[in-house]
Amino acid sequence: MLRLQKTARAKGFTLVELLVTVVIISIVIGIISPAFAHLYQRYKLLEQSRNAYSAINAARLHAIQSGHHVILCPTTDQVDCLPDWNLGLIIFDDFNNNKRHDRNEKVIFLLPGAEPWVKITYPRRYISFAGPGSTANFGSMVVCAPAMETDGISVIVISRPGRPRFGSDSNHNGLPEGGNGKDVNCGQTT
Repeated sequence: MLRLQKTARAKGFTLVELLVTVVIISIVIGIISPAFAHLYQRYKLLEQSRNAYSAINAARLHAIQSGHHVILCPTTDQVDCLPDWNLGLIIFDDFNNNKRHDRNEKVIFLLPGAEPWVKITYPRRYISFAGPGSTANFGSMVVCAPAMETDGISVIVISRPGRPRFGSDSNHNGLPEGGNGKDVNCGQTT
């Protein structure tokens, strides 16, 4: 009589099982990756907003502590203030109040420029703080990502006493309000 012997079965996955697993993982990644990309952009936008807020606070605090005029402005050459707030920012003592960084004036802080997909607007070329921390350059700085629509807008309101605060959406329509109480859209300055 013939006896059938059991053959040892190889352990592991078949090619078909591996391909099905790869296809399922690819589909799941394809579904969730846009959500993660949106979360990442939202995080980076909030980071840009916090950096701008911190720079405003740092300039104001230095003006209060030193008693000097202090300027916060966008620049490419660390001398002239330019109107494009997406550039790198400089904070410096402005002893002669000429709104330019001269050789004898101390650089307090330099910040890198904004992400290329972020748009930062402010109605003036600089923010100047006097010795007591006040400013005549009050207004609303808008930090936004045009591709993100209403979810991608952050507003920093700078009051006449120089205190910054984040704008809020008090009427719950998805858009934050600027210092004048009106809704702010991406790229708009108030």
